[in-house]
Amino acid sequence: MLKYNIKALCTARGITKPVGHLIKAGINPNMASQLINNKVAAIKPAVIEKLCTHLNCTPNDLMEWIPEQNTNTQNHPL
Repeated sequence: MLKYNIKALCTARGITKPVGHLIKAGINPNMASQLINNKVAAIKPAVIEKLCTHLNCTPNDLMEWIPEQNTNTQNHPL
């Protein structure tokens, strides 16, 4: 399962009001709230680009992979 780390990334960048910051970056208020609360199923590439630009990061920084309990992770590169 992929988990978005946008709230933690904002905290690491010293952003105290992440939803407001994302809205100022041009992200829809509803999407900004969903991103911060990790309630979004998918992110369009244009939004990923805005996030990376405004948070000074790469797409790899935005998410992490957490294996399901029944997933065989032996020799898995992630």
